[in-house]
Amino acid sequence: MSLEPQEKKGVVSFFANLPLIRRIKIIKELSLEKLDQILDKSNNLEIKTNSLLNNDTSFLEANILVIQTLKSIYKQSQNYYNNLLTIVQEVSKKLSFLLQNNESQNTKLNTLEEKINTVDENLSIVNEEITNIKTLSEKTLSEQNHLKQLYDNSLSQQNVIKQLYHDSLSQQNVIKQLCENFLQQQQSLFQQQQKITNIVTDLTPKPLIINDSSKELNEPEIGLMMYLYSFLPNRYAIDVGANIGDVSESLLKAGYEVYAFEPFLPTYEKLKLRLEKNPNFHCHQIALGSNNDTKELYLATDKTPDKIYQDSSLYNSLIKHSMPEDLSFTDSTTVTVKTLASLHDSREIPSNVGLVKIDTEGFDLQVIQGMGLYQYPVVITEFWDSQIPFGISETHNKLENLVTEMRRRKYYWHIVMYRVWGDKNTSIAFYCNHSHSVTNSWGNIFFFQDYNIFVQAHRWALSVISETYFY
Repeated sequence: MSLEPQEKKGVVSFFANLPLIRRIKIIKELSLEKLDQILDKSNNLEIKTNSLLNNDTSFLEANILVIQTLKSIYKQSQNYYNNLLTIVQEVSKKLSFLLQNNESQNTKLNTLEEKINTVDENLSIVNEEITNIKTLSEKTLSEQNHLKQLYDNSLSQQNVIKQLYHDSLSQQNVIKQLCENFLQQQQSLFQQQQKITNIVTDLTPKPLIINDSSKELNEPEIGLMMYLYSFLPNRYAIDVGANIGDVSESLLKAGYEVYAFEPFLPTYEKLKLRLEKNPNFHCHQIALGSNNDTKELYLATDKTPDKIYQDSSLYNSLIKHSMPEDLSFTDSTTVTVKTLASLHDSREIPSNVGLVKIDTEGFDLQVIQGMGLYQYPVVITEFWDSQIPFGISETHNKLENLVTEMRRRKYYWHIVMYRVWGDKNTSIAFYCNHSHSVTNSWGNIFFFQDYNIFVQAHRWALSVISETYFY
């Protein structure tokens, strides 16, 4: 149910109970009652008049006068009533106006009440903020007191520090004198140490290097492979790209049992004829790569009049890479390619191999990728710098790529033995654990998993050939 009609009714009742309104209402009711009585009496008089007309003329005249008087009074009452009615209507209009004003006042009062409530809420927030500000002010005052105390303490400490500074100045002079004395003693000890070092150096036996111009020392890679036999846990060696068996023969002399691989049949026949009588030699007429497959072996031809490349079969390759102008691929033959992993799995070669030498004329990275999960203490590969004729294009034996792949296989140390292409005055040199090749160089890389074996190899190389340093 709406509250608005009830509110209006309450206002009407309020104004109806005012003294002036009540009086007007009573007068109106009395006037109407009197008029009704007068009308009733008038009617009775007319009846009586009619009855008396026949009896008494004078009495009739008197009655007529009374009636006329009464009519005059009635008219006056009627006028009074009309005036009263007009007054009541005006009062009603004023009451309606007052009622409308009251509604407007009620709306304003409601708005005012809402604003007062809002002010009360804001006042609560303001009171809370004032409380917080008061708390913060007290805290700030406390911190100010604390800072003042710290400042007082710092003044005291500054005096202490000042005194310590003066003391330190005097101590520095003492320390300076002590340092000068220490330097003099150190120089004296260094001179004595130099004398002792010279004596020890004179007493230390130097490695005896015998250069008998044999192939092993003219090609230090072969010499190092033979030397490492004494430090490897297994005596089995694999010679990938054996050609006619120069490396295999040296490995057999060192004590290795050799498994050699040569895919080109005429060269394989020479290899077999040369070393097959040795019971520690095993040869296979297959190529090695990253997959078991058949591939074209490109055959090289020496076009120089003097045959400066000697045995051109040394340059046969499974990839058609760039070549010198006077040495080119002129033919090809199909060969079988297998992976080292598959040969281990089929037990055609033992799993506990100590050394793997790879020389496949630009295909070495593919051979490494065919190792699978098998590991070997030492792996030797050939590399070509991109500036020499063999390494300009289509090769898989860039030094950077080989180092990246071998480090992925946990070969963290390597030695690079290199020569400079076209420079006949430069001897063979080496460097360690550098992943870039010297410009125009080519040679072989020794990769090691065991740091101790690497140390032995470095010791040997340092005694035989010159070491290169980068800066």
